[in-house]
Amino acid sequence: MTSSPMARWRHARRNPSRSLLRGVLTSGVGIIAFVVGGVTFAYADIQNNITSLDVEDLVNGAIATSATQSASAEATYDDPKTGQPMNILVMGTDDRSGENAEIGGNDAGMRSDTTLLFHISADRSRIDAVSIPRDLLTPIPACPLPDGSSTWAQDDAMFNSAFSQGSSQSDTGSDEARQYGAACTILTVQQMTGLTVDEFALVDFAGFQRMVDAVGGVDVCLAEPLQDDYTGLDLPAGQQTLDGVQALQLARARHNIGDGSDINRIDRQQQLLTAMIDELMSKNLLTNSRELYQFLSAATQSLTTSPGLSQITSLVGLGMSLDNLSLSDVTFATVPFVYEGARVRATATADDVWAALAADQPLYTALPELAPAPTATQEAPAGDPATSDPAPEGEVATSDGSGASDPAAPATSDAPQPTQDATPKTITATC
Repeated sequence: MTSSPMARWRHARRNPSRSLLRGVLTSGVGIIAFVVGGVTFAYADIQNNITSLDVEDLVNGAIATSATQSASAEATYDDPKTGQPMNILVMGTDDRSGENAEIGGNDAGMRSDTTLLFHISADRSRIDAVSIPRDLLTPIPACPLPDGSSTWAQDDAMFNSAFSQGSSQSDTGSDEARQYGAACTILTVQQMTGLTVDEFALVDFAGFQRMVDAVGGVDVCLAEPLQDDYTGLDLPAGQQTLDGVQALQLARARHNIGDGSDINRIDRQQQLLTAMIDELMSKNLLTNSRELYQFLSAATQSLTTSPGLSQITSLVGLGMSLDNLSLSDVTFATVPFVYEGARVRATATADDVWAALAADQPLYTALPELAPAPTATQEAPAGDPATSDPAPEGEVATSDGSGASDPAAPATSDAPQPTQDATPKTITATC
């Protein structure tokens, strides 16, 4: 990719014949859809773990109506939006209340420092995930507050401030704070993208740790040592298994790693998610009811979702509709941007991304230069860059097929930018 607007793209890879049902959607990563086939025995236990927050009336003024499903062996497992595309906003919050304070300190307020928009195609043939940088400058609309007033609309603010503004009147870590923070973030995303957010999920520090520990850790291979005094990260290069604490440290780490930018961290987070998916697939959770239950029981303890994702029956139905998906059908991306001082701003190319999702088209159809390289069984003209070997799992796919991060575009200021030398070259499952 040679154009100045920067974007981070990667296609998750593994043996295409292995069902994504056993990987991404068994975990989502632990977020999108908890595919639970055969867990009727534990339905009520797991169902009661999930906190459901309805933000529909806050987002569009409608009075939400959602029937609560009771635990039943005869529950119907149906895709809640059969034949329709779905946009699911996943927010990783930096809530420092309760046990999260022991993990991340006692910083005040709540923000959504990690946000991904997952688009599931109507025919359930692919998933596109777009990371929205926390430092992205964007308009923030007026958002409702618990006392009936609203926040002031802002023409230009950091994206992650939407969550903190929405939750500003509420006690940090409370359901009310999550509800109003999520609503303001959803309003911001919808205004920015022109898309409708159908469902949302929130996960905090403790929840992420539990998910990793529930599957026995995540196997990764680090190309170089990584250290970050702020999070306590201290990992050597090479093959190792990360526990929940270490995986969270890696996901949060920014200081003294690479160029210290949030964009650099997003790359590592996407690489880590790929390694987590690989770990989950290798464990074949759907064939091991004990491990599946342990994972779901742990993962759902700190999960907060919209009503549509809170019902296990709906999640199972969604997962079943995605049974034929393979990891090659999943694309991770980051909103195309340019630097503006210490922040980033979306480029016109970002509009193409949102337009592709609105039309339920693959991202690489809108941006053909970012299409995945053909498989070994596909033929292409000699010398065609598309015939280059695909980037190793966990690396950023580039137009030349090298797998390295694209060189940064010319900056509009002296702000740090991700570079090939600054970005850890790979976080993969095995060396």
